[in-house]
Amino acid sequence: PDLEQVIHDGLRLAQGGWSSLAFDFRCHGRSEGPRGRWVLQDLVEDAVNALAFLSRRGDSRIGVFGNSLGALVGVHLAARTAKVGSLVASGCPTRVADFAVTPFRSKLLSATKALATIVPIRISVNHFIPYRILRAPETIDRVRRDVLISDARRFAPSTFADMFGWTALAAVAKVTVPLLVLYAKQDGLQPAEQSTMLFDAAPGTKEILAIDTGHVPNLEEPAVVAPILLHWFGRTLPRPKAP
Repeated sequence: PDLEQVIHDGLRLAQGGWSSLAFDFRCHGRSEGPRGRWVLQDLVEDAVNALAFLSRRGDSRIGVFGNSLGALVGVHLAARTAKVGSLVASGCPTRVADFAVTPFRSKLLSATKALATIVPIRISVNHFIPYRILRAPETIDRVRRDVLISDARRFAPSTFADMFGWTALAAVAKVTVPLLVLYAKQDGLQPAEQSTMLFDAAPGTKEILAIDTGHVPNLEEPAVVAPILLHWFGRTLPRPKAP
C-alpha cells in the first residue's frame, strides 16, 4: 500500500490506543536492496530487526499483523523470538506448493534458472499473482500505477524457486503465543484450506475468522480489519500504559 494508506491505517489503531510500526521489507517499496532478489529468510531477518527497534524503545509486549507474505513472515517470526506477544496471520500461504506449483511452472522455472546463468533476468509475478485478486477497480488502478510495487513484483528465478518451497507448517508448530487466523471469503489467489491448515497445525491459544473481503483486506477493506486487530490485541496483550 502507498504511504498515505499506511498512515491512515496507523491512525485507526492509534485512535484505539495502540502505537504501530509499518515497514517495507528489503528489496521492496522504499527500502534498499536489489529489486526481486531475496529469499523468505531475508524478510524474516527484517522483521527481527523491526522487533529489536521496538524493544530498544522499551516496548515489551508486541502484537504482529501480517497479510499474505507478511503473514508467512509473521509466523516464522513468532516461532523464532519470544518478543512477539500475539499474532494475526491473514491469508497466509501456508504451503505454497499446494496451489501455486504446476508442472508447467516448474518447467518454466527450470528454463529461466538456466537462462539466468547467462544473463540476469527477472520475471513478473503477474503470471502467478494477477492484479485482479484485488476486487475493486480503483484499488487495482492505484496499485498498477505505483512504480515501487510494479518493480518489486518482478522476481529473479532464485526468488521464484524459494517461493515455491515456502511453508509455515514447521514454524507454526513452534508458535505458542495467541494466534488469530484470518481468511478472506472472496480470496482470488488461494483457497481457504491454506488458512485452516495453519490453524489446525498451531498448538497454542488460537481462533480462526472468515472475513468478507478479497486477498488483501488491509488494502481493500481497512475499516474491516482495524476493529478486528483492536479487539484481538486488546484481549491478548496488556493495554498500553497511560502517559
